[in-house]
Amino acid sequence: FQLWSAFPYFFMLAERGSGKSRVLKFMSMVCSMGQYWVSPRASPMFRSVEALQPTLCLDETEMLNDEDQAELVNLLNAGYERGAKVPRTNSEKMVVEFFDAYCPKALASTKPPSTVLESRCLKVPIRRTQRLSEFVRRDPTIKRKYLEMLKKNICYWSIDNGSKIAAQDIDLIYSKYSERFQGVPARALQIMAPILSLYEFLSLDNENEAENLQKIIAFQAAEQKTSSVNDADQRIIVALYQTVNKGLAPITTKLITEEMGLEDEEKKYYSSQRIGNVLKTLHIPSKMIDGRKQYMRDMDPTQRYEFVKQLIMAYSIEVSNIASIAGMKQQTMEVEKLNTKKVTL
Repeated sequence: FQLWSAFPYFFMLAERGSGKSRVLKFMSMVCSMGQYWVSPRASPMFRSVEALQPTLCLDETEMLNDEDQAELVNLLNAGYERGAKVPRTNSEKMVVEFFDAYCPKALASTKPPSTVLESRCLKVPIRRTQRLSEFVRRDPTIKRKYLEMLKKNICYWSIDNGSKIAAQDIDLIYSKYSERFQGVPARALQIMAPILSLYEFLSLDNENEAENLQKIIAFQAAEQKTSSVNDADQRIIVALYQTVNKGLAPITTKLITEEMGLEDEEKKYYSSQRIGNVLKTLHIPSKMIDGRKQYMRDMDPTQRYEFVKQLIMAYSIEVSNIASIAGMKQQTMEVEKLNTKKVTL
């Protein structure tokens, strides 16, 4: 992984009982310096990365959505890219020490990741098996000898071919596929660089594999574009649009919450702090007035509308028949993901 400037995370989104933990255990047993962790924390993570440069297989990562896990989330957001350092003060020596955060990581969760972390991941959905008799026998320890042999073979292959892979011109490969897949977000190609390098090294550019690569790139590009905000954040954007559309002011998190029409169970999730964090991520201009944050205060109604309109277009939330604020009371919005479904909001 040190050959590339970035290395994608492997993210498994699955319901409970689907075998995601077993997949992570398998991966930890065949990957270089594999470590299987449950409910990780930031401090042991960056210290282990600095000391071991492991492959971290992180299970039960649902807590990444908690607001008090900002340090760990920021570490993961930065750790996909080479050069990411975590500064910490050594209280005994009174000096600042820097810890590496870059290493391969695989994560498993029953909840989707944050929008930023999602852009660093290759996502793999996992379904629960219907063949329970086989499921019981799939304990990784049963195949320990086989997995150890497989790990050795992978290690030998890496030693034999590592120097040849390293000799490739990564910039040339990146330029080649940037030209082939025009319109694909740069982030998508960046995290795909290791796969593209191996694709070139193994000479897989035949008709069948070219079609498969096209599908992978198209999927990843669509994920970058349409899933740059998740469904929960899209709901906040829609509520902001409706607030602006109605000409309501001043725009606050409370006003947006009221526009969302939340059920009692949803109000805990859509707290004012969470809505404020999403608006901050989306770079909505704000100003503190009488101790309360107001959004787009210095804009006139037309400017607010144009701003939110651009926001909706940027995140692939299509609003039909956009005309003017005064002439618009209700619009149909559609969110389309990978041509698999359409959700009318």
